[in-house]
Amino acid sequence: MQSQSSLGGERRTQNNVVYLPEELIIEILLRLPVKSLLRFKRVCNSWLSLISDAN
Repeated sequence: MQSQSSLGGERRTQNNVVYLPEELIIEILLRLPVKSLLRFKRVCNSWLSLISDAN
């Protein structure tokens, strides 16, 4: 599956799925309440790693 760059640093695939940079996801997660983070840890392994990371 090929990806292409677009404005703002996100990546899109041929299926038009947007992949956000990890730094942007971290900034979003930092602003969420703990209750939401506990639910979001179950979304995927990469989110689990980001949320569980002590840094």
